[in-house]
Amino acid sequence: MNDGIASNTEFRPSRWGRLSADEHAGIQMEKLRDLLIYAHKNSPFYRRRFHDAGFNPEQVKATEDLLERAPFINKTVLMDEQAKKPPFGDLLTVAQEDLVRLYYSPGPLLIIFSHADLNAYIQRAANGLYHAGARAGDIVNISFNYNWVGAGTQHDDAYRRIGCAVLPGGAGMSETHIDLMKLTRTTVLSAFPTYAIRLAETAKKMGLDPARDLNLRLIIIVGEIRSDEDKKQIGDLFGAQVREMYVGNEMGFVGSECPHGGGMHLFSDTLVEVIDPRTGRRVDPGQPGEIVTTDLHRRAMPIINYRTGDITEGLIYEECPCGLKRPRMKRILGRVGDIPRVKGMFIPPRRIELVLGKYQDLGRYQAVVDRPEKTDRFTIKIECPPARQKDDFRKTLIENFKVSLGILPEVQWLQPGTIAEDDRTLMDLRKIN
Repeated sequence: MNDGIASNTEFRPSRWGRLSADEHAGIQMEKLRDLLIYAHKNSPFYRRRFHDAGFNPEQVKATEDLLERAPFINKTVLMDEQAKKPPFGDLLTVAQEDLVRLYYSPGPLLIIFSHADLNAYIQRAANGLYHAGARAGDIVNISFNYNWVGAGTQHDDAYRRIGCAVLPGGAGMSETHIDLMKLTRTTVLSAFPTYAIRLAETAKKMGLDPARDLNLRLIIIVGEIRSDEDKKQIGDLFGAQVREMYVGNEMGFVGSECPHGGGMHLFSDTLVEVIDPRTGRRVDPGQPGEIVTTDLHRRAMPIINYRTGDITEGLIYEECPCGLKRPRMKRILGRVGDIPRVKGMFIPPRRIELVLGKYQDLGRYQAVVDRPEKTDRFTIKIECPPARQKDDFRKTLIENFKVSLGILPEVQWLQPGTIAEDDRTLMDLRKIN
């Protein structure tokens, strides 16, 4: 297995974007047929779901048939399956000794990989990073979390497979990020959009000009809702090109923006559909809707007809000036459902409730996500008796939420009876211009 470590062999990106539409459709259909047969044979979970939906994999004669006939899954479905029979439920299709990676996603949900799965996953990520502009010889600072979740290690492996040298910065310690990027003359930064802006602001507070005193030429952003203005701001702050990738633990690396911009090229190893979230039917070409993905390679824990909950502006089908023929996906506009993504992390309300359930004297809560000054803010408003409204208790709750959710929220006290019974428990107020 290639573990991502660069060798003397020059990295050669996949031809996935150079194939004609007919060639590409044929390859995807062959992979899809193999995946469905495998899942039906080896996964009790999918065998049950296929049976309950009256879906016969033999009915799939074209990739479009999957959307019209197979049942959907989503993160909640996967979490509930694992909760029935921890740790993996009936999702695992290989022997446990074949596993090499387990990632944690708040919920909780375990994302599991075999040797072959991880190798294909990292190769796909490397292809995307390469098409975004990363090259052998680059020094890359990865500012994603390396603990539990996949972002840090997956990007690390993928960059090294290209031949880049990786600075495993991880999350937090912004001044150290700036010091080391300056010292090593880092050329590429992987970051969430809001953290990239924070790093630029940190550099200015340290008396540095990010564009003049750092050596960044490329910033690859993932994981958050952003506007075109945000993207331009990041590029202007650092004097660097900014490229976007669409990725998630459940669905893998799905798309990557090339140096011409204008949308993220979809990878051939992922089948992507855009649906109306109300009806589940495919939208007209180019129209906005919810993204549905199928990972055509993964076997240890197949991901088939997965509703991501992310809303895209739509797909672009015209050939890109870079020569890649695959459709491009426009930006992500927001989330549907009850699991918003904040700073790259999904926030299931049930995890908030588990924390608050430890304290019987607390009342109702309301979680609010907004974006003051272009930075995601997550606030949990809690009905709390006046005698309990202490800073020490607030700090305790914040630490509990950090462990449960993976991010630090703000906690705001409310008087008991403030939140009406029919008020929404979670409000996403972020707006994109």
